[in-house]
Order: sequence, then structure tokens, then C-alpha cells
Amino acid sequence: MSLEHIITRAWYEDKSWVKCLSVLTPLYRMGLERAKKRAIKQRIELPVPVVVIGNITVGGTGKTPLIMFLAQALAQRGRRVGIVSRGYGARTNRYPYKVMATDSADTVGDEPLMLAQSLDVPVVIDPHRLSAIKHLLETNAEVDVILSDDGMQHYRMPRDLEILVVDGSRELGNEKLLPAGPLREPLDRLKTVDFCLVNGGNKELNSLALRYVEPGAFSLAPAKWRQIATGEIRELGYLPAAKRIVAMAGIGNPERFYATLEMQGLQFDSYPINDHQSLSKEEILRMGVTDPETQILMTTKDEVKYREIIRQSGWNNVWTLDVTVQMDQELLDEILDAIEEKLGL
Repeated sequence: MSLEHIITRAWYEDKSWVKCLSVLTPLYRMGLERAKKRAIKQRIELPVPVVVIGNITVGGTGKTPLIMFLAQALAQRGRRVGIVSRGYGARTNRYPYKVMATDSADTVGDEPLMLAQSLDVPVVIDPHRLSAIKHLLETNAEVDVILSDDGMQHYRMPRDLEILVVDGSRELGNEKLLPAGPLREPLDRLKTVDFCLVNGGNKELNSLALRYVEPGAFSLAPAKWRQIATGEIRELGYLPAAKRIVAMAGIGNPERFYATLEMQGLQFDSYPINDHQSLSKEEILRMGVTDPETQILMTTKDEVKYREIIRQSGWNNVWTLDVTVQMDQELLDEILDAIEEKLGL
């Protein structure tokens, strides 16, 4: 287990030893407040509304599937969406950069590539999101709504609506600021966002937010298995029989993926790696991918990194679990109406 996983688990399981890091929290808070005040003063007006979908905790919450869902819902209302992202893990040497579906995850980052391959909308990456927004608008004049993949703490970036996503299974951990806990911002930040969506629902957390959202109104649910090499689809519960199953999860909260597999009655060897980490071909081979009696299961976020090598190698025993966003229509309409209100509609 990596140091990253050890510390993250300590935050969310409220291990006593992590409290020793609290002596550094005042320094983090002071730096955070200074950066926020300075950045907000530098904000500029933009011609289109910007909607930030992010979190205030370290670790995955399910925001990327939500962005895809909202982009599609906005398109159905006739909105022309553009997406900006930091492009975490990207290795391109030029920014801002418009992501193409043919790019590699090593070049542009796994989440931006997922968005570009799944949606017919422009996706631009830049560690300085304001530069990404300017480039997006300069090269795509038709865009009238911008979704920011994370960026809640990128204070210099103007925003018209903030949607905070919280993992309902882990909640906010020990509710302490970094480095003693997983919070990037103080808990009272929940009172300032427009929507707090708890993936799975939590009445107490939802009641802390500015706008109450009924628990269970938003969640991510497993939809189907997809064989990466061939595209074969299998319903949940109908994976090919195997003597051994290896579950790989290079995401912010691998435990959620494992829990989903356990609920399907699967027994497996877990293979956690750091969020956004890429494995070499040799490391994939060590998982047993060439063994016909072994099935490899991975998330869709992992799939974009390994799809080509899996297809080229003809590894027909590697499957990805597609998920779907489940949201009450009333909540979806409220979010879309709030966005369109910023458009003056």
C-alpha cells in the first residue's frame, strides 16, 4: 500500500496518529485564506456562465460522470457546452491545449480524455483554468455554457454556479483541514455552494448545505460490464467464469469500486494504485492478464489509459464497469434551470 493510500485511509477512518499533523493546519488555513482573497480580487467578467463541479475533499467523489451527465442534459436543452480542466497528470508541453479523442491519457490526463471521448463538446486543459476558458471561447464562439471539471479552489477563475460533490460512503472523513484531514476548505464552505450533491445521500450532510437536496436524489450506479478488447456487453452478474479475478482501481476512492464488486457477489484480489497513476505493460502482465483463467476488472477511468494496449495485445479477459448517473428529475430540472437563469433565460 502506498503512502498516499495510508494517509487517505487514516483521514477517512479517523486514525489517532494523523492528529499529529494538525500542528500544520493553521499554516495551511492561513495560506488558503490569503490565496483566496488575492485571487478573488483578480477575477474578471466573462461573457458566458461558468459552472464549477468539484469537491472540498481529497479523493474521488464521482464528479466526472456527473459532468458528462450534465453536459448531455444541457445539450438536450439546446445549450452549447464547453469543458475546462486542469488536466491532472497531463504531459503536454503546451497550454492551453484542446483535447482530442485520439490523444493519449499520458498526454492530456485520464479524466479530460474520458470527457473528450464520451462527449461531442470541446474540452480544453490548462493548470490555469482562466487561460483554458479564454482559449475555449476564442476557438469555439458558439459555446454558451462552460463546465469546469473541479476547480472549486481555483479562486481566480470566475464562477456563476458551484456544484459540490461528496462521496456518501466516506463523507468528509474526520472533517479536518489538510494535512490533518481530507478537507481542502473549511466545513462551512458547504453553506456557500449552490448545490451539494451527496453521492448516495446523507441527511446530515445535505442539511448543512445552502440548498437542501433530498438524500438519494443523486447517485452513481453500476450499469453493465464491457469487454475492452472487443466491446462485448454483459449484464451485471454475467461475467465469464474465472478461477481468479483481479480488480484494479486507479481512482480517488478505490474502496467504492471494490464495494460495488462485492455487492455483485464477486470474490477478487484488489490491485489499488494511486489516483491517475499509469501502469507499464510489464506491470499489467504481472497481474496475470495473459492467463486465460484470470479476469481483470477495472474502472472506466483506468480503461482510457490502457484501451489501446489491451486491444493491440488481444487481451479478451479485461472488463470495465460502466456506471450511470441516477438523479431525480426534479433535482436535474432545478440545476438546469439555475444554469439557464445565469444565461438570462
